[in-house]
Amino acid sequence: KILEQTKIKIHNFSIEKSHINLKKIYEKIKIQKIRNIDFNQSSKNAKIILFLYNSTGILECLALNIPFICYWPDTKKQINPLLSKKFDILKKAKIYFDKEDNLIKHINNSWNKVEEWWNDPFTQQSIDLFNKDLNFKPKNEELKKFSTFLSNIKNLILKNKNKLIEE
Repeated sequence: KILEQTKIKIHNFSIEKSHINLKKIYEKIKIQKIRNIDFNQSSKNAKIILFLYNSTGILECLALNIPFICYWPDTKKQINPLLSKKFDILKKAKIYFDKEDNLIKHINNSWNKVEEWWNDPFTQQSIDLFNKDLNFKPKNEELKKFSTFLSNIKNLILKNKNKLIEE
């Protein structure tokens, strides 16, 4: 049941061949490449997000309070030793896993009650502890200003690119 409801979103920079291999391995899973879809939009449709490597998406999920889990069997390659205590907090809240069996058990136990697990006071306190002094949610005004700034830069680049093409 869970496999049939699962979609794998592969980063744009993933090698095309890996998509073919994943389709062979997970025939029941819908593989969807991320193309021109920002993280916020794609995460809105997810029941839960699974990260298999340490990425900024984890910090985004924590700041925006989006349910996710992460799994890395080799923590030494994924976690900076200075942050290991922070990740221990996520481990206790069943957000971070380093053992596959624990991950599978958690997914099976919480699949039909993701919101209940994610909004549990212990989970939310753990997220707050992780975010403290490390990660924060930007205020709407700041986010709008930054978005406008980026749009202006994009428009300027496109305008200059069109000038170069015309010349």
